[in-house]
Amino acid sequence: MFRDHLKLKRIGYGALLGYAATAPFSISLSQAFLAVDLLIVSLLWRSIPREIRSAKMSWFYVGAAGYGLFTILSASFSQDPLESLIGCKNLLLLLIPIAALLFLETSGQWWGFLGVFSITTILASLYGIFQYYVLLGAAGISTRAHGFFSIYMTYGQFLMLAGTFAMAVLLARTRPRRRALAAVLWMTSTAAMGLSFVRGAWVGMLAAFGVLLGLKKKRYLIVLPVALLMLVLLAPLSIFSRMMSIFSLHDQSNRDRIDLMQAGLRMVRDNPVLGVGPNMVSRVYLLYKAPGSFPRISPHLHNNLVQIAAERGLIALLFWCLMLASFFHKTWRQLHDDTVTDESAIFITGSFVAVISFLVAGLFDFNFGDSEIVMAFLMTLSIPYGVDRKS
Repeated sequence: MFRDHLKLKRIGYGALLGYAATAPFSISLSQAFLAVDLLIVSLLWRSIPREIRSAKMSWFYVGAAGYGLFTILSASFSQDPLESLIGCKNLLLLLIPIAALLFLETSGQWWGFLGVFSITTILASLYGIFQYYVLLGAAGISTRAHGFFSIYMTYGQFLMLAGTFAMAVLLARTRPRRRALAAVLWMTSTAAMGLSFVRGAWVGMLAAFGVLLGLKKKRYLIVLPVALLMLVLLAPLSIFSRMMSIFSLHDQSNRDRIDLMQAGLRMVRDNPVLGVGPNMVSRVYLLYKAPGSFPRISPHLHNNLVQIAAERGLIALLFWCLMLASFFHKTWRQLHDDTVTDESAIFITGSFVAVISFLVAGLFDFNFGDSEIVMAFLMTLSIPYGVDRKS
C-alpha cells in the first residue's frame, strides 16, 4: 500500500510538470494534466485531512467549502438551474492546492515545477512578441498580442502572474542561474504583457512591484514614481496612449466598466443572498443596465467582487474573501517569521505579490472566472501552505 501511495505521488508530480509545460500553450492539455492530478487526489482522499492540517490550511478550505455550497445553492435557485449548475464545474479547480500539497513536498520539486513553468512561459512570451510585430503587423491596440490563448485579456494576466513572481526571485538571494532564469522570464513576460495592451495587468504588476519594494527594498520606493514617469515617457506612442486612457472618463471601455459595476450592484440589491445564479449575468444584464448605457449583453461585470456578489450572493462573496484572508494571514506571518528559511521566503514572497497583482487586476476584470488564470492563480496561492511544512 505504501509503495502504491508513493507511485501515485510520483505520477501526480509528473502530471503537475505536464501542466507547467502546457499551461501557456493549450488549455485542453493543461486541464487534462490537472484532471489526472485531481483523479489521484480522489484516490488519496484519506491523506487530505492530514495534509490540510499540516499545512495549516483549514480556514482556506472552510472558505472554499462555503463558497462552493452557496454557489451550488445559487445555481439551484436561478432562472435556469441546469445552465447555472454547468457553470459550477470550475469549483473543482479549488482542489488544485491539495494537489500541490500532495505532489510538491520539497523545495527541489517546487523549483523543478517553477523551472518548467518559467521556460515554457518565456517561449510563449517570445511568441507573443513575434506575433505582434510580424504576424499581426504591430498596429497598436487593433493588433493586440494574445499568444496561444484565444483572447489577449487571458494572455496579459497570465503573463502578469508569471512576471510578478519572477520579480520576487530576481530580487532575492538565490542561485545565480535561478536569478538569470527569473530575469529572462520577467523581461520577456513584461514585454509581451505590454503588447497585449491589458491595462488591468499593467496596474496589477505595478502594484505588486510597489509592495515588493516595500517588503525588500524600502529605500527604493522613492524611485518608483520616477521609474514610472520614465516608463511613460519612453513607451511607444501606442502604449503611451493606452496608459493615458486609464485615467480618461471619455474612454469607452472605462465608461462601460462603470455601467457594468452599477448594473451589478443593482443585481446584488435585488438578490443579496443567492445572486442571480452562475452564467445568468448575461441573461439579466439588459434588465439592470442604466438607461443610455452601452447597449450590449455582457458575459461578466469586469470586477471579481461585484461579479461574485451579483452571481452567487453576498454570503458566497464573504466565503471567497475568507479564502483570501486565510492566505494573507498565513503569508504575512511567514514574512515576519525569523524561523522561515531564506529559500522558503523566496517562494512565499513571490506568491504574496503575485496574488496581490491578481486581486488588483481583478478590480477591472473578472479574472476569477477565467480557467487559465484561475489554475495558475491557485497554484501560486498554494505555495505558502506547501513550503510551510518544511520551514
